[in-house]
Amino acid sequence: MKTSVLPRENEALKKLREAT
Repeated sequence: MKTSVLPRENEALKKLREAT
């Protein structure tokens, strides 16, 4: 899998991961 995600999506993912 390649890490070709936008910075905004990355931030959302980070927040979701922190929320878990």
